[in-house]
Amino acid sequence: MTLPLLAMTDQLDGRAEILELGPGIRLQLLDVTAARELDITGTGPADGHCLNLIGLTHGGLRLSMDKEAPEEGWVSVNAGRTHRFMPGDGQVHIQVPAGENLRGIGLQVTPPALENLFGAAGVPRVLQCYLETGPKPAFFESRLPSAGTLRVVDSMLAQDMADPALRRLLLLAKALEYLALTVSDLEAPDDDPSGLSAQEVEILRTAREKLLADLIKPPSLRQLATSVGLHEKKLNEGFKTLFGVTVFECLRNERLEQARTLLFDLDMPLKTIAWKVGYSHVNNFITAYRNRFGEPPRRHLSGTREG
Repeated sequence: MTLPLLAMTDQLDGRAEILELGPGIRLQLLDVTAARELDITGTGPADGHCLNLIGLTHGGLRLSMDKEAPEEGWVSVNAGRTHRFMPGDGQVHIQVPAGENLRGIGLQVTPPALENLFGAAGVPRVLQCYLETGPKPAFFESRLPSAGTLRVVDSMLAQDMADPALRRLLLLAKALEYLALTVSDLEAPDDDPSGLSAQEVEILRTAREKLLADLIKPPSLRQLATSVGLHEKKLNEGFKTLFGVTVFECLRNERLEQARTLLFDLDMPLKTIAWKVGYSHVNNFITAYRNRFGEPPRRHLSGTREG
C-alpha cells in the first residue's frame, strides 16, 4: 500500500516521491511542508498485510486505523523514532497540522518480498506475523532506533544521483540497510537500544527541548549541561548516543530545517531567514545550508518545486 499522504502532492509544498525499487519493495521519500491542515483517508490497501515502516527525521503527524476512533485511538508518528504498522483489511487515516515540515521515508515490503530477501525459513521472528495467512488485526508500534538507522534515512533523502538507474540501485541498497537496522532495533530486548537508562533518556530529551526552544539565542553547551545537571562531555556523548548527533550538530540541523520551511516565503530575504534561525552572517548560513543539503538555499528551493 502507499501512505495516502504521499499521494496528496497538490496539498504539499516540496517533494513527495514514490519509487518501486524491486518486486514488492516500495520506497517513499518525503520532504514537504503541508500547505494547509490535512485530514486524509487512504483507500483500501492492495495488500494490507505488507510491512510498513516510517522513519521521520523532522516533523510529525497523527495516524489511526479508524477515522472515528476517540482521541486515544490516534497515535503520534514523530521524528527520531522508527514506526511500523499493519492496517490489516482496514484503511489508514492521517492528520497533519498546517505548516508542518515533514522529512523522512516510508518503506513497504510485501510478504513474498520478505521471503525472497530472507528465505522462507530465515524471516526474523519479529516479521513472521506478515507471513501468516488469514485475517490479521491492525497494529502500530513505535520504537527508539539506533543512531545509525536515522542516518540511513538522511542519506536516502540527500541522494540526488543524476542517472535514474544508478539512483534506484543505490536507494535499494540503502532501503535494505534501513530494513536490516530496523529489524535489529525491533529485536532489541527493550525499547531503547542505546543502553541509556529511562532517566537518562528523559534528561536528554529535556535538554534537546531547551536547546531548540530559541534558535536565535540558544543556551551554550555549558549552560545547557548545567540546566539538566550533566557534565558537558556527558551531555554531548548522550546526544550522540540517543540522537546520533552532538549538541552543536543537533542545533545546526534544526536551524537549517527551519530555514528550509522559511524559504517557501519567496518574499523573505535570505538575510532575514538566516537571522530568524540564528545566523548573524548570511554567508555563514549559505555555507552551512550547502554543506547540509548539497545546494545553496534558493537553488535548492527551485529544484524542489520543479521536482
